[in-house]
Amino acid sequence: MDRLTFKKEFQNPSEEVNCACIDMHTYNRVVNEKEEHYYLAGEVIDKLADYEDKEEQGLLIELPCKVGDTVYFISREEIIPVLVDGFGINENGLFICGTNEEHFGYSRLTPPAKNLYLTRSEAEEALAKMGGK
Repeated sequence: MDRLTFKKEFQNPSEEVNCACIDMHTYNRVVNEKEEHYYLAGEVIDKLADYEDKEEQGLLIELPCKVGDTVYFISREEIIPVLVDGFGINENGLFICGTNEEHFGYSRLTPPAKNLYLTRSEAEEALAKMGGK
């Protein structure tokens, strides 16, 4: 995604100030000409610029789901619901940590695995294409 913010240095007699900025057209769309929005706009722009910096530095990741969600794993032509307990990152990338006491207890699931789905309907559709139940 293209950046929405840019950095600009301003100089005044006493100090040099580096701040995050957006173009006026975007700014006016965001604040919608309402006075109460102008007070928050600076904070929003700074926060957005911080996220964009982190994304460019490879420090920001998008998780496929959140802790507490259920994902669906296909094993031996069966859909197994897995409760997401957490996430981890290793040299192979991101993995989901989850539990299903009935089938395998605690496990690491590595997306995008061919057999891991975020919704039951996606898992059912994939299983049908595999010729399963």
